[in-house]
Amino acid sequence: MTEIIKEHIFVGIADYERCLSLIQHETKLYLVNHAALAEEFFYQLGLRQFGNFHRIKLDPPPPLRELVKLAVAADEHFPESGMSVESGTDAIVQILTARTEMLDEYFSLKISGDGFVEELPMLLRDYKPNLDKLPLLLMRLGPQVEWGSEKECFDSFLRELAFFYIPDVPAQLLLAKSHSSSKLASTENQDKGMELDDTAELSSSDKQPHKAAESQPMKSKYKDVEEWSVVEKASRWQIQHILFPAMRKYFVPQKALLDRDIVQVANLPDLYRVFERC
Repeated sequence: MTEIIKEHIFVGIADYERCLSLIQHETKLYLVNHAALAEEFFYQLGLRQFGNFHRIKLDPPPPLRELVKLAVAADEHFPESGMSVESGTDAIVQILTARTEMLDEYFSLKISGDGFVEELPMLLRDYKPNLDKLPLLLMRLGPQVEWGSEKECFDSFLRELAFFYIPDVPAQLLLAKSHSSSKLASTENQDKGMELDDTAELSSSDKQPHKAAESQPMKSKYKDVEEWSVVEKASRWQIQHILFPAMRKYFVPQKALLDRDIVQVANLPDLYRVFERC
């Protein structure tokens, strides 16, 4: 499978809203889930650059609390936690602000002392992540990163960062990804004056996996059709001209991707025989 990725020719995006693209390797045509490939690719880039990321400077820097609150308020599952939006937001913000030095040193995520997000890690030069997903990333970093174990912390953080970097995906995938309410429920005691000094009490059994779901496209987030058109055009360009060329150079795909996200749909010699009979 490594040869397929390393030597492929990009044919085109077959279905943008379902994250499907066509690539050719030798005489065979493959349908690939470019979101799944991108997530694993960005995770690998994160591992390679760990502790030495280039940085994306946000100017002006947005307020951390407002971004987290936006994501918490938009999470349709959050009421199940039994917490208010304000208390849930406070819990996540406290988790992140208590670790600003570590986030800056290892991940190049810089949060200022007065609570503004100043810099983000850059995983791939010339590739721009969709900053509309930044509130979701910051919300997820609170309960979904395993802060109590160094190895698991680094791994889970990079997984969340990789998901933030993948091209725009269906809205339902973002909703499935954002279901963090169950892990925040155990911080409810903070509302009663208890100090939250660690996340060990957040059960790992409630960790929400990355689940792809086909439903309404992400363009439902954009009220203006023209606005979505600009976003989609920019994303398509990045997929073709930056993402796939970079994967040819640096990506080491796992076998599981071949079983699930890379499917052969045609073999040119077979097509020639079909045409000869017509």
